[in-house]
Amino acid sequence: MKTRMRMTWRLNVLFLLTLYLILAVPLSMASPATFSTIDYPGSASTLPGGINPSGDVVGGYSDSSFSNHGFILSKGVFTTSDFPGATGTFTQEINSQGEIVGEYFDSSFVQHGFLLSRGE
Repeated sequence: MKTRMRMTWRLNVLFLLTLYLILAVPLSMASPATFSTIDYPGSASTLPGGINPSGDVVGGYSDSSFSNHGFILSKGVFTTSDFPGATGTFTQEINSQGEIVGEYFDSSFVQHGFLLSRGE
């Protein structure tokens, strides 16, 4: 019985050591996380929605009168991206081709989705 308990104990120790090496060592080699603030200039609030592999960020912001707008942040430059005639826009995701999906509200405050391709 003692031999079986030692064998079980050794297997448990070996299992935990293996688990540690699989999980902890790669995490300790990872570079530390970096936080970046994203605030649309002059906005009352900003909410990022998505980022693509090129680092372009899309989202929404509220201006000083609390109207909602979509934005694109590319190479450090913010651009407003509002659906034509909308009362409010939010850009949610951007893919590697630069296609953007989001939502907008029409003049009757009905919510719709949109796809913005190649800036059109």
